[in-house]
Amino acid sequence: AGDRAAMIDELVAQVNDVDGLSLVVRDVPSLDPGELRELAIKVRDRLQERPAAVVVGNADGKAILVAAATPAAIGRGVTAPALLADAASVIGGGAGGKDDLANAGGPRAAELPAALATITDRARTLLAGA
Repeated sequence: AGDRAAMIDELVAQVNDVDGLSLVVRDVPSLDPGELRELAIKVRDRLQERPAAVVVGNADGKAILVAAATPAAIGRGVTAPALLADAASVIGGGAGGKDDLANAGGPRAAELPAALATITDRARTLLAGA
């Protein structure tokens, strides 16, 4: 559990500001889908006071992405499923979930870096209301 707490601290420290949205995007190897989901929620909860979104994923046989968004991010148009839409296409799957928590999976594990690379531009598009 100590490792997990350190990982949460590290992710919170790696926030990028994207047009006023605090965004964390990271490949986190060797976590199962449930652990990725828990990690995304915990990082999001640490950023709860601001518009923030967290996307974590990995490729262990297949690509998995989990996104979590704060209420302030959702209020600005950045929902978790919308944030994952482009990335899901890249990995050959679809995204689904609630506004505050969503996941995507697909068979194209090798495309995970490219999928993660779509997130920042997708956030900008959503913030612009496009």
